[in-house]
Amino acid sequence: MTTILLGILLGAAGVGVVAVAILLLVGPVRRPLFAAVDRAQLRRCLTRQRRGDARLAANDTAGALREFTAAFCFIVPRAGVQLIADITRLHTGLLSRFVTIGDDLPGNRVQLLALAKVERLLDQWTEAQRRAVRASGGASDGRDLRRLRRLAQEAIHELSADLMSRQRAPLLH
Repeated sequence: MTTILLGILLGAAGVGVVAVAILLLVGPVRRPLFAAVDRAQLRRCLTRQRRGDARLAANDTAGALREFTAAFCFIVPRAGVQLIADITRLHTGLLSRFVTIGDDLPGNRVQLLALAKVERLLDQWTEAQRRAVRASGGASDGRDLRRLRRLAQEAIHELSADLMSRQRAPLLH
């Protein structure tokens, strides 16, 4: 009986030692691994932006709007704040593309209001990203991030849908 109990205790201690060793080995690799995953996500968004540019050059406005809408990057960089500036530049470029598309369509006042709403929400998203990165897994409020992401994505989709509907059936002045 004592031998079985001692075996169980030593087995549990061995599992604990192995778990601690894995955590110690993975610790230094974790940050570069997260950075690589975040950069890969940003590259996918930049690829969508380039595809949208190609569709826009081919006069496929609806396809370009779909690509631009999907190109917005809503990640919280886990490896630090370096990528936040790149994501912000991506979002600024995408908004300028929406402005370019909207310039050729009637109803600019509505589009400008929708663009201003998207820009405000993206600014709030960027600030929430910075707060989350500074908290570095601490007390960051995931609910606030999810809420801001959802609101920004909804505003982007509404703007895109409005531009697509105006492109298909332009309003008369």
